Amino acid sequence: MKIITSKNAQALVQDWMSEDERAELKAATEPFDLFQGLPSDAINKFPSEVNDAVAPAWATRGRGGSDEVLLKSSLKRVQAEPVADPHATESRHEIEVSGAAGTFTFSSESAPSPVNPKTSVRRCVGAKAVTMRGILKLWCKGLVQFNHDNMTGPLLAVDLVSLEGRGWTIAGAGDVLASHSIRSSDLVGSASENLREWSAKMRPVFMAPDEETRCTVINGLLREGTSRVYLTIHDQLIPHLHFTSDDDDVVSRVKAATAGGLVIFTVESQGARLGACQ
Repeated sequence: MKIITSKNAQALVQDWMSEDERAELKAATEPFDLFQGLPSDAINKFPSEVNDAVAPAWATRGRGGSDEVLLKSSLKRVQAEPVADPHATESRHEIEVSGAAGTFTFSSESAPSPVNPKTSVRRCVGAKAVTMRGILKLWCKGLVQFNHDNMTGPLLAVDLVSLEGRGWTIAGAGDVLASHSIRSSDLVGSASENLREWSAKMRPVFMAPDEETRCTVINGLLREGTSRVYLTIHDQLIPHLHFTSDDDDVVSRVKAATAGGLVIFTVESQGARLGACQ
């Protein structure tokens, strides 16, 4: 993940800068990069800009541990690039996220704060995190792009449908399961083909023309993929739901996790945030 924050060059003058560095910013006629690297490396030089890099990391930190540990890990995926732009009248933030499902870019602009021109009116990690969580999932040309940070099930469903759309392989399926920390994920015998068939059954969830159709499809997945519902805190994780026994085979566990996860996500999102571009 990369976040490019462009601000008026003079607003980026820092107390620690030499006279030559300050003069360069004040005399700039074209935009130029001030820094490229991890937020942890930028915090001492550009503390105001680090908030902009922390926001998407916080929004995509995931679950399965304390917020502090998750955020620390998430920040390692973020590259901060503050840009000094002598022509900028507003702060511009461009967030580029790349992964197996593709690449998407999200941008926003905000006016300088009337109290502190070096910062923007929307200097709030929580507000930007909510904005990031609101980015819609798109399934386009067989690939799913999705941003949500509270459940393994929907994310796993997205990645499996993406793989089924672009070309299924046993190695690719194994990589998807491993990336979501699915235990005992070796696909032996007919497991790969069974999982591919399940992924094809999940595709209509993302392509349903209306909420009623989507609910019907998910109910079908629930009937086939789940056997029991219970709370667990295995492996020191926070309490979360399982929809089948931990002792079941890998395909059964994946079916349960994705079907149950899609149900919870659909309820939380009030039937929205799942769609398709043709």
